[in-house]
Amino acid sequence: MKRYKISAQQFYSLVAGENVKIDKFRTFNAVHKNPDYRSRVFNNIEVKEDIVISGHIDYSLLFENNCIINKLIFTEVNSKHNISLTFKGDTKMNHLRIENSTAEFSINISESSKVSNIDLTNSNLRTLLVYDSGSITILSTFFAKIGTIKLSKKSTIWSLVFRENSEINQITTLDHCKVDFLAVQSNSKTESITLSSDSLEELIVSDSAHLEKLEINNNHNVSTITIENATLNTLILLKESSLVKLELSNNSTLNILRLQDDCKVKIINLTKIANLKKFIITDFAYCHNISVTGKSNLIDIQLDGGVIGLIKFFSLYTESIKIEGSNTRFENGIQLENSSFNEFIFINFKINTGISFLNVTSLEPKKGSIKFIRSDFGYSSFINFKFNSFKTLLFENSQISKSFISNSPFPKNIETNHEIDKISHYKQVKLFYEQLKSMYQNQGNRTEALIYQSKELDAYYETLRWRKKFWDKSTLWAYKWTANFGISWTRAVKALVFVTVPMYIILLWLTKEVSPVWPWEMSKTDLELFTIEYFDFINPTSFIWKRWDFIYELEGGTIRWEIKLFLLLSKIVVISITYQLIQAFRRFGRR
Repeated sequence: MKRYKISAQQFYSLVAGENVKIDKFRTFNAVHKNPDYRSRVFNNIEVKEDIVISGHIDYSLLFENNCIINKLIFTEVNSKHNISLTFKGDTKMNHLRIENSTAEFSINISESSKVSNIDLTNSNLRTLLVYDSGSITILSTFFAKIGTIKLSKKSTIWSLVFRENSEINQITTLDHCKVDFLAVQSNSKTESITLSSDSLEELIVSDSAHLEKLEINNNHNVSTITIENATLNTLILLKESSLVKLELSNNSTLNILRLQDDCKVKIINLTKIANLKKFIITDFAYCHNISVTGKSNLIDIQLDGGVIGLIKFFSLYTESIKIEGSNTRFENGIQLENSSFNEFIFINFKINTGISFLNVTSLEPKKGSIKFIRSDFGYSSFINFKFNSFKTLLFENSQISKSFISNSPFPKNIETNHEIDKISHYKQVKLFYEQLKSMYQNQGNRTEALIYQSKELDAYYETLRWRKKFWDKSTLWAYKWTANFGISWTRAVKALVFVTVPMYIILLWLTKEVSPVWPWEMSKTDLELFTIEYFDFINPTSFIWKRWDFIYELEGGTIRWEIKLFLLLSKIVVISITYQLIQAFRRFGRR
């Protein structure tokens, strides 16, 4: 169909409702047949000159069919009504600019029409609808306010750039649409972006911009999302959507990242003080790699399903990390290396592979806390994990016995969710230490295993009550105070002296009627004699009672049965303590 060239002045006349003679045979009038529409309708025209419209306007413009407009500018426009700009029927426009206007505009692009460039500056756009194969090459804004941008039915916007305090309420793409590049920058704010079309090559949120919610679904593919010195409140991927790379850096914040349904994410990087406050993976979602470095924060990880290849924390200095959930499968586990933090919480956590802890300390010595609450750490490894650099380690019904441990000292006291001195508290402490003992035994490290066995027995001792388990508790009491459950030979020596010296003195009183005196009050001869006899008394292999019985017989008497019983009791005590001493002394060499 033939296209008619008109001048900018002729276009103004058409907008004013006047008749414009095109040639000898044709006269155009753009007034809509229905006066209630307040529209100017254009067909088959071409305007190469710049068109500038300003002032008060009461009419919308409809480029209905086969039009070509080079440049259309609205400046300082005001109107009581919404001004609708409609492009359809394969219309082409190189440049549309709306600036410094109080009027509210709407733009509709459809039926293979194309607007190459749209600039909005200090203006209001109620809606931008692109559908039926309509397209925009570049839409950029400065101090603009936009209500809704919606793409559907194979439409395309190659580039959307929002700058300088622009405000956008909602962006939605549907039905095989494409947005190649989307940027929210320079203090601009966007409430909601929903991508349900084919692909988005790159999304950038930067320079103190704010994006409240980004939802990616329905097989939409996104190559790269970059958040730099900006805030994205919620990012949701669902329904077989995919994201190649999510990059957060330079003081950026993403409050919630949710992966659900069958979505796929290849790479998530947090660098240079980036903050991801909550990460949720559920259903059959897949995330290949998550990397967190520097002073970035991945604060809360919620594992409700799906698959994760690897989560890696490297050279991380952060305040708090919480990992919760047990329904996510890991391909290569979690790595935490050369990192410091004040709080690390595992709650209802389970991993099918394991966590590799390497060179981990508290961010502030003696101020942080570690919490293992109803968690299963699978085949994890703790290497140079300075648990004792944290103020507290809280343990509650967790499984760590399959793990490997090396050079990872623990704090003296283990906390639980129960009151101290309650049996339930000591049962948790016992569970913790018996698993540490098992870990070291499995590694062949008997020295450390014995240390944690003593702590396990100490906790077990506290769980017993004298009235119900008298003999068990009394046995453990003796074991504890004689050799600290087999690890302190010095305590065994002290116990041997502390117990046998009074027994020896009592024996002397009973058998020889010796008057009690201090050693320094004895004569040298008596002191030497009693000392020799004392060492004979504490010798487990001596026959001191037989010698004393023989002496009594020479003197015409017999040793009383009470003394024989006391000697037998003394012998049992001496042998028991001596055995504990030998066991404790040989703890490093036993096999």
